[in-house]
Amino acid sequence: MAKEAERGLKTMERALGGPTFCWAGKNYPCSPGKNDELKVLGEGGFAPEWTIALNVRTSVLPEPGPGLRQSFTYRGHTYRVAHLEPSADGAWVKIVGVDADQGI
Repeated sequence: MAKEAERGLKTMERALGGPTFCWAGKNYPCSPGKNDELKVLGEGGFAPEWTIALNVRTSVLPEPGPGLRQSFTYRGHTYRVAHLEPSADGAWVKIVGVDADQGI
């Protein structure tokens, strides 16, 4: 099952044009999921806060991979890891990031 999941993610990456994210100074292939810009009311009015979910094959990441509160960049925007959700078969991990300027 893990090989099928990895094959499917590779196919998705190619179909999306080979998107990557940068973590620890190196680029890694990914399949972006949900990407939201929220408007949150704070001091001085509404401010944008970004969230993103990236599906990443574990085979392309070093051990250990990204950890909570570590920064990564996707399409020129910097995020902080807020949540990591590994797949049941270990083939991939969903990395959920929040705006680096947003508190966790």
